[in-house]
Amino acid sequence: MLDDLVPEDTISCESLTSTLIFSSSMTWSNRFTVGLKERTEETLKEDFMEFIETKSSTFSFKIIFMFAMLKNVDNRGSAFVGEVMEDYRNFYPDRIERGLPVDRQHCRYTKENLKDDDYVIKSIRDNPFEKFERKRFMFQSKDLDTLSFHPKLFNRLEKNDITTLKETLKDHLEEYYAELGGVDTTQPLFQ
Repeated sequence: MLDDLVPEDTISCESLTSTLIFSSSMTWSNRFTVGLKERTEETLKEDFMEFIETKSSTFSFKIIFMFAMLKNVDNRGSAFVGEVMEDYRNFYPDRIERGLPVDRQHCRYTKENLKDDDYVIKSIRDNPFEKFERKRFMFQSKDLDTLSFHPKLFNRLEKNDITTLKETLKDHLEEYYAELGGVDTTQPLFQ
């Protein structure tokens, strides 16, 4: 399908890969040619739920982060970074104490670095938050020290959507940790 796209121009630089330039009028036809969905503020809720349904976790970070956000979010869709960080990081030491792997091999979380607030906050901002931010589902205010859902997304999430979201996340988490000693989804974070 991508072979069907014809660029308007090509820019080449020494020792750099060529960049293809498409006219803005081709954007819509290109989207349909390669089978991409239109993504707008009107489709945020559908896109978000679809993103959550997709099991694309290299590590458990996105799942635990989403539970921490949902637990701490206020009625405007915002949560203080410190509160999200506390709930997020408290999941992992429990696994260490029970002699279970924190996560898959090469996970950067150790008992020592989970004690470092700055390390955990940076880790949250780098991944998983960045994945949600890139898709426009969330944004941050460093001045207010908050992480927030996009207002149009948050305002469209109904109580049954949150219930469905939590059930889906629990299923993903149980499946994710099945080969790593299991997971206790009765912890307060997962309610």
